[in-house]
Amino acid sequence: MVFAQSLGRALFVSVGQNVLTNELIKGIQARVPDVNTNFVLAVGATEIKNRIPSASLPDILVAYNDALVKTWYAGLVMSCLSAIGAVCIQWKSVKGKKAVKAAV
Repeated sequence: MVFAQSLGRALFVSVGQNVLTNELIKGIQARVPDVNTNFVLAVGATEIKNRIPSASLPDILVAYNDALVKTWYAGLVMSCLSAIGAVCIQWKSVKGKKAVKAAV
């Protein structure tokens, strides 16, 4: 169980990153085709206001927002699927039996 939890976390961090990157590239190419998408990815979200021309900035921010929303949807779907799996598991007590003290 611990292995599955650790593997799932490690795997879906990269899935979320890929969803964010791919959707951001699609959004930038659709909204602002003259901006270099590799430059936007290299700059990152924290420096984008300082490095991108102000005329293109609103469209790029909308592309970032849409990409983040789709990334959150991917996480939401995986959370719902894991909740369904958790409901289907039989619950058993793992507590040990109470030990009876021997008379001395």
